[in-house]
Amino acid sequence: MCLMNIVLYSREVLRTNHRSKNNRLFYLAIGSTLILLFYALYVLPHYSACFSLPNSNNSLGLSFGYGIRTATQFFETRTEEQRFCYAHFICIWDNIFTLVYTITHTLWLIFLFKRWRFFLALPLLHMSADWIENYIELAMVNTYNNSHNLPEPLISSGSLATQIKWCLSIVLYLFLVYGILVKYRAFKTFNKH
Repeated sequence: MCLMNIVLYSREVLRTNHRSKNNRLFYLAIGSTLILLFYALYVLPHYSACFSLPNSNNSLGLSFGYGIRTATQFFETRTEEQRFCYAHFICIWDNIFTLVYTITHTLWLIFLFKRWRFFLALPLLHMSADWIENYIELAMVNTYNNSHNLPEPLISSGSLATQIKWCLSIVLYLFLVYGILVKYRAFKTFNKH
């Protein structure tokens, strides 16, 4: 009888610890999401203002791929100072944003998919694609500043990195939405009982 009580008590402690850990994870995911939103709404626009032009594509990385005409026009319409500012933005502020959204997505995936940890590869692949894209864009800025010309292979590589980044982003958000729906359904079912 005493042994049975110890086992039942141990199971209850483990459940309580699991719920507590799950709640902390949920609050961390919510907190990182709020930081992500703040960064996207206030920090990025502030530091991108120095190269932004009205009625213009203000970042090559925000399009789903681009060609030689779009890339050349992007750099031609900006002064050398604006191109330097764009390079500075990519080096610092966009790379920080990549870290922030990778942490946020990772926390949500851990919270939503406890048993399927291999999903954690998605935010890491997404981050890698974004950083490769940034590296190529920096190479474009430097090449254009030195020669006022952009080689086709460099543009194609940048466009491909951008497309891969966006495809990974779409897949990642589909998994997140799926996980939220499954979690919501489980929560709803649990509360009915």
